Amino acid sequence: MDANCKKIASSQGFSNHIIGSREQRLSASYPSKDGKRMILALPSANRGTLIIMSFTSDDWVQLGEVKLPLLIDKAIMAKGQGNSVEFTLGLSDGTVYSVTQ
Repeated sequence: MDANCKKIASSQGFSNHIIGSREQRLSASYPSKDGKRMILALPSANRGTLIIMSFTSDDWVQLGEVKLPLLIDKAIMAKGQGNSVEFTLGLSDGTVYSVTQ
């Protein structure tokens, strides 16, 4: 690890890729309302739930989750900022799904 980097938190239960898939964008980040921290949108380990996370100075905080009708297997995009964000993602049957926070 770089001398300028330090681990501040870790967690399990997420997946940001599918083994064997070329899709590498199964997560998205966007600024919080105050612009002081980043918020992450990422799939659960089984990719059936979109989980919204952020972190404090020393730990992860789950802000919300949305159970999906199928598995996430395409890129997740976030548009907006703070409490007004729209997530667009691709599901395993090829449909595009939109979630608004």
